[in-house]
Amino acid sequence: MKGQGQVPPYQPPPKQEPPPPAHQPPYTGPNYQGFVFILYSSNDKTHKLTIGTQGPDDAYLPYTVFITGTWSNQDDTNVHPITGVIGANGDGIECSWANGDSGKNVLAGGLRYGNLNELQPSAYLDGAVTVYDANGNVSAGMGPGNVSGTGYGPPPAAVGEGSLLGSAS
Repeated sequence: MKGQGQVPPYQPPPKQEPPPPAHQPPYTGPNYQGFVFILYSSNDKTHKLTIGTQGPDDAYLPYTVFITGTWSNQDDTNVHPITGVIGANGDGIECSWANGDSGKNVLAGGLRYGNLNELQPSAYLDGAVTVYDANGNVSAGMGPGNVSGTGYGPPPAAVGEGSLLGSAS
């Protein structure tokens, strides 16, 4: 019987581009833009984390938004630009900045938003700073270590007549 036992030549499937990733659920948590955190570290130093910008959402991670800002000593010396994300819809933060050893420092922690008073929003940050050298190795015993403290956002703008700040009465 002709053709029995013969395998047809292999034809690979045509190349197809992978589908674009589905957009993850957007960030709907608190707006931390303008927050200034005073953080006390386990090495008895005080640091300042300022969140300058917040947005846009991260299309690949659910409930996550990008941030930029600065990390410095409390007296604003030795200022480092930071980039990172606020995740878990406002309950977590991870950001990093370059250090003097051609490596980077990474802050990872939790956030608890709480409007302590109606005049100024606030949040509590509890985390740890890990120091990496230029080769990506952890530099044990270096950096601030555990940090925690309260941050305050800008006061809400006065809106029209009848607001506490905009009332003429």
